[in-house]
Amino acid sequence: MGRFLRIAWRNVWRNKRRTLIAIAAMSLALTLIVVFDGMMGGMTGVMYENTVRHSGGHVLVHALGYRDKANQLPLYPVPMVHAEAAVEFAMTRPGVTAAAMRIQTAGLLSSREGSFPTVFIGIEPEREAGVALLSEQIVEGRYLAADDEDVILIGRGMADALDADVGDRITLSGRATHEQMRQRTMTVVGIYEFGGDAMEKSSSYVSLAEAQTLFGLRDQVTEVGVYMEEMGDEVPVVNALRAALPGYEVDAWNTISPEMVDAVAMDEQMLKILSVVILMIAGVGIFNLMLMVVVERTREIGLIAAMGMKRREIVTLFLIEGSILGAVSGVVGSVFGGMLNLWGSRTGLPMPYDMDSLDMAIAALMGDRIFFDSDIGILVTRSLTVVGVALLASLYPAWRASRREPAEALHYV
Repeated sequence: MGRFLRIAWRNVWRNKRRTLIAIAAMSLALTLIVVFDGMMGGMTGVMYENTVRHSGGHVLVHALGYRDKANQLPLYPVPMVHAEAAVEFAMTRPGVTAAAMRIQTAGLLSSREGSFPTVFIGIEPEREAGVALLSEQIVEGRYLAADDEDVILIGRGMADALDADVGDRITLSGRATHEQMRQRTMTVVGIYEFGGDAMEKSSSYVSLAEAQTLFGLRDQVTEVGVYMEEMGDEVPVVNALRAALPGYEVDAWNTISPEMVDAVAMDEQMLKILSVVILMIAGVGIFNLMLMVVVERTREIGLIAAMGMKRREIVTLFLIEGSILGAVSGVVGSVFGGMLNLWGSRTGLPMPYDMDSLDMAIAALMGDRIFFDSDIGILVTRSLTVVGVALLASLYPAWRASRREPAEALHYV
């Protein structure tokens, strides 16, 4: 094998210009794929994390019957009893950083400009500060306090629709546990921005105590949100909570918000299709190169066949040449792609998007910069894929070279 490797290496570099062009094409293809992988991985990771921090936690605990009513409009609260016990138990689990009680119900916010639907969320500000995305997005006014009364925190999109600023009074209307209408005039204490108009209109926040009073829940809540140190560690916590709290519905965030998982999965599929197209284009380049080599070396192939080299050895020789092209391209592409991903993971790229687009509710969760994800495992896998593509592209030329008859090849001009 060592002899074949030396011969193949020498043959690859006979025509340096052509070889360098082929390596450049394959390396560029791999670099693009690695960078796209890093960009998508970074975007997905940030989007998942911010989705969790926006929606209330990695693991969510609800009263029985919540799943059946979760998608009904208007959204009526399904109250939980002994929710504090769920919080205390969750905090004993490894990897849990915070747990907080919430109330969620649908309603309207009104001003002289009109009435607009929203979801009212009663939160424990002191428990969610630092872990919930909301606490980092206040652009005017202040964050909520546990003892706040008759004050509300709204999004920029809702503030613009209501023509309301910090200190203005707006009217909140919602339904209590027995579907009685409740209405209260409240002061805007703060305005947050997520970067998406739809998201900023969809959620409005009050203190948990205020929500309990307004919606007649007294000491009850509608959910408990559990925040984890690392995304992906939810299953043990879900299983432990389900075992300890049989009278509750316990779900990981991705089962509560499957549409986000589906959207990212679709983007990943598109990336895979794009990667295949890029590799196919590069593979065609290797295929054409090897065919040209077979034609140019017809007399040489006839000579080595006449000297006793077997057909399978000729096939092996050409396959090794194709593998060398793929391996060199894989190394070069991995180095450049890895360097770009490393740079992107540290500095990031600006994330331009249209704030008025409905789809930008997802983009808003990515933040204003894209930070790449550097995954060595994916880098190695992509490099080996390039070698495999080069090997496959060399199969037919290698077979064609082995089918040359020595007598005919020696007379080839």
